[in-house]
Amino acid sequence: MRCLQTALDSKADVNNVSNAGKPVFLLACEHAQDCENMCISILERGADPNATNQVTGRTALMEAARVGALDLVRAILKKGGNVNALDRKRTHTAHFAAKGGFFEVIRVLAAYSADLGVITTEGNTPLHFAARGGFTDCCRFLAQRGCNPKLKNQEGLIPRQIAKDNGHRTAVKELKKAERLQGKYSKQGAINPNQPWALALHDWSNEHEADLRSTFETAEDGAPGADTVSRETFASVLRSQGAPVSPEDLQALVLAHDKKREGWISLDEFFKGVRFLQKAFVIASYGPKRKKAGKAGKGKKSKYVLPLPICTMPPELVHRRSNGGPPRFMIESYQHCTDASRWDRDRPPSHPVEDDSAWYIDEPDRIYVNINHCVKTGDLESLHLAFSQQVPVDVRDRFYKT
Repeated sequence: MRCLQTALDSKADVNNVSNAGKPVFLLACEHAQDCENMCISILERGADPNATNQVTGRTALMEAARVGALDLVRAILKKGGNVNALDRKRTHTAHFAAKGGFFEVIRVLAAYSADLGVITTEGNTPLHFAARGGFTDCCRFLAQRGCNPKLKNQEGLIPRQIAKDNGHRTAVKELKKAERLQGKYSKQGAINPNQPWALALHDWSNEHEADLRSTFETAEDGAPGADTVSRETFASVLRSQGAPVSPEDLQALVLAHDKKREGWISLDEFFKGVRFLQKAFVIASYGPKRKKAGKAGKGKKSKYVLPLPICTMPPELVHRRSNGGPPRFMIESYQHCTDASRWDRDRPPSHPVEDDSAWYIDEPDRIYVNINHCVKTGDLESLHLAFSQQVPVDVRDRFYKT
């Protein structure tokens, strides 16, 4: 940085271009992640904000967005950088920001009226790049600001398919919502409550909020509150600051904020954007969500603790039968094997297919049930069979129950 300062103090040409066609400012922006302050210093000394690589067509703004240098991107745009410039492959600055998942950079580009729906020579929009990286907020913002979520690239893939192939579930979920909204508002006669002018104005006002509030404060008009201005002051300040809104849309904006015709507009409501946009489309919806406060007196549910422990018989005291069968409290279920309607010598079947005697050659498998269950269900046959097999009447199960 000291060497750069010395060169700048010596009147070095900040717009010098190498023999390969690369301006010095663009070269610095390529490494802005390590020297962002240095790039801003060069820009402040008169470097061309639209410095372009003569071979690739990339601009300094593209390189700054590629590495996510937010302050440098803002500085270039304030100096008049072309936000909608394209390189030789028709790649937009938003493509580079989306590829790296730099949501704040994309938001700043939108505030300067960037065309976020530009298609490259390969048929990709910034939404395709954001979907490949699984950047959910970027996908949501780009879809809301003009990227078509149903547009296929040259490989025949839409953004949702790209996100699915790369295993980004949250991005897939967000892109499905975008596709549903796209289909809903593309129908004939459907009215989109989130107009493009309203989105552009909201992004612009949030980016320039500090300057706008300062201008509103200097325009004293006898407003009843610190964050309240008159309708006339509100409209004149927006026009003087170059707000991206037409006179007709500005009139609709004023009416949306002054429905009671009182003549005053709340600045907080304007910057929030909820009066002319749905909540899911405002910038505040991208912040961290606050947890809902629970009802008073109710804490987190804890695991139920029994007042007394359940006493169970130790495994070493649960003895099995001598033949390896289950414990004594598990008795053999009585199975009635005789069938009064079976064929016999005096009543032979009329056809061999009807003869089911073969099913009765083998004895059925034994089934064991809890003796207490037999008592509850009134299975006297099984109880009689158990007592005939010398099962004690007072046998206990593993809960010491008889």
